[in-house]
Amino acid sequence: MLAVDIIVFAVIAAYIFWRYRSILGQRSDDDVTRPPPAKPNAAEPDSNVVTLNRQQFREVRPDAPQESDVSPNSLAGTIRSIQRIEPEFDEKAFLTGARHAFGLIVTAFAKGDKALLQSLLATDVFKAFEATIDSRAEKNERLEFRLDDIRSADLVAAAVKDNSASLSVEFISEQQSLLYNSAGELIEGEPNRITEVVDTWTFERKLKDPDPTWRLVTTHSAI
Repeated sequence: MLAVDIIVFAVIAAYIFWRYRSILGQRSDDDVTRPPPAKPNAAEPDSNVVTLNRQQFREVRPDAPQESDVSPNSLAGTIRSIQRIEPEFDEKAFLTGARHAFGLIVTAFAKGDKALLQSLLATDVFKAFEATIDSRAEKNERLEFRLDDIRSADLVAAAVKDNSASLSVEFISEQQSLLYNSAGELIEGEPNRITEVVDTWTFERKLKDPDPTWRLVTTHSAI
């Protein structure tokens, strides 16, 4: 298990990371052992929550593109739009916190910690994770999992609509996942094999809202 320090959303997710740092750092792998893809329920947009408590501080970069050099429809232009509404938003701080949240969430999924997941995930995302956890439990399957490294966490898409911002982050990680059946037989995974996994998660938040929570509204995984 990976232990990390408390984050104050100069590295997002402070309180949650401190509370659960003893379990930070694991991730599941194949379709049966990893969090399934999840899509938002349009009828319940406000119920989809991943808590990334943050106090962001804007980073001034002398070499950053000037306002006139950035297309408003580009990724950089969308980040500028977010910063015009919330000047304290900092992309680097957000990504640092998102990296920690990733480790926290995949660890909870691998351990079957539904109470923690429910406090971190969107309603629809949680239901998808919960179904996979329950399926393992019903079959009396045992998952052994190790997250070796989160190699990168990069912002790949952003959008602002009606003062709501959505940010998509691509995580590339190295993991090991072994699934055993009720008889103790290995049914999925290979011992000593490290797998590179690519995940894209989208977080959403109403800008200028007193609630600093970023909401996980979709997940997509690929090996």
